[in-house]
Amino acid sequence: MTYHDLTQQALAIWRDLRRAASTSKSQSATVARPPRPTAWLDGLRGIAALLVFFMHNEDVGHQGSDYVILENPYGLAGEKHFVTFPFVRTLFSGGHTAVFTFFIISGYALSYKPLQLVHSQDLRSLAKSTGSALFRRWGRLFLPLYVSTFCWMSSWYIFGYDSGRGEPKRLASWTAELRRWWDIHNNGNYGGYNVHLWTIPEEFWGSIFIYCIILATSMFTDGVRLSTELALCAYRVYLNKNDAVFIVGMLLCDISLLAEAERLPKILKRLTPRYNALWYIPLLLGLYLAPFGHGFAGDIHDFSGYPGWSILAFLLPPNTSFKYYYKFWGCTLIVVSISQLGFCRRMFEGRIAQYLGRVSFSFYLLHGPFLWSVGVRLYAACGLENRYTDLKAWDNMMKIPDGGPLGLEPRLLVPLLIILVLVLALSELFTRYVDQPSIKFVHWCFSWGQPLELEDSQDQQSSLPLLEVEVRNYPERTLMTSAFSPSMRRPRSSSRQL
Repeated sequence: MTYHDLTQQALAIWRDLRRAASTSKSQSATVARPPRPTAWLDGLRGIAALLVFFMHNEDVGHQGSDYVILENPYGLAGEKHFVTFPFVRTLFSGGHTAVFTFFIISGYALSYKPLQLVHSQDLRSLAKSTGSALFRRWGRLFLPLYVSTFCWMSSWYIFGYDSGRGEPKRLASWTAELRRWWDIHNNGNYGGYNVHLWTIPEEFWGSIFIYCIILATSMFTDGVRLSTELALCAYRVYLNKNDAVFIVGMLLCDISLLAEAERLPKILKRLTPRYNALWYIPLLLGLYLAPFGHGFAGDIHDFSGYPGWSILAFLLPPNTSFKYYYKFWGCTLIVVSISQLGFCRRMFEGRIAQYLGRVSFSFYLLHGPFLWSVGVRLYAACGLENRYTDLKAWDNMMKIPDGGPLGLEPRLLVPLLIILVLVLALSELFTRYVDQPSIKFVHWCFSWGQPLELEDSQDQQSSLPLLEVEVRNYPERTLMTSAFSPSMRRPRSSSRQL
């Protein structure tokens, strides 16, 4: 690749970043295209990925004892800081909440197309669409993962440094490292090189669970299908399983589609608030509950300084992990409330949120390795002394004076902003040259095995943190579109209501 090509790519990335951050003054002169029905979920996913990034920077950019304070409940051991206060702490240690939010988004996005086909009772198209999605799901999630970890471990030998995280330790040669890389992934230890990737297998199996439920209930009436989804969700919550969070997304999608078609069961119609502004109450409650899933606190009594903890401790069911339980309900309330609040939806449909959503999968895959290579050195150089013993030469190279409240120190914020810009630029490159080609590749693999052209080649999938990826180079869906035309849609009786 020539210097001219690299320059053109750098300019293209800069134009994308500038376009995402610019105001939409020119839009007043043109008619704006209405956003896709799930566009707000793209933006929510992008902001959630940003929260994960912030939390991991708080970890890498602080001494271990300070990070424990940031993660722990407000008031524990007499530590009362602004960044640990309810609601506020979601911005600084909200990565745990963000992961469950990813799972809800995936459940919604993965089930959107299949549930539309279920509602229209187009079972033939449902079988084709679900078969295609099942085939493509593994490659959609794991091919970018393999590329990212391969590049990460290879960079140790190209640039001659070790991971700032300390593990895994660099081996004597790249070929030995390659064998270990293969063995680690072959054994299913996807977090061996990047601990943040524990969520990818969760995403994969949650996807399989969603597709199985949709197929199993595809011929049920609306009321029975919703009851089955709710019962399965309650059972998996009782077992403290993460796939319950995916079912929440599927259930929310099912209810939303029924509401659009004016087919909601009577009981759900009665439960709908008369005033839409009342949805801000569960939104605030969700933001209040979600931080119970944070931190190193091992017992709910550690939250004794947290306002209202005694009521929540009383409501906790027996034999239930309090971190899982309240994180589940907090994230559920947050996403459900946002789906009903037009102001919040428009906020996540904004250009910056949409851009973050587009690159969020790459952003999630790359931010950890970048922090453990460039980030640790930047934080050490800006004044984080004695945290990384192998990088003593970097300590205070461009020291920023100490000061500021915990979690908002200038020596943290300055390198954080530099790292953010660089990771976004890398994520743009990774999205263009790895993520999107992998989507096209798995589409091609599925199409290659078909006797006829794949009818649902434009189906859009979710990943952690990807919700939907636009693939513009595929033919339009003529058969799938006709399935939703009024002349082709078969009315469906719902004799059994909830």
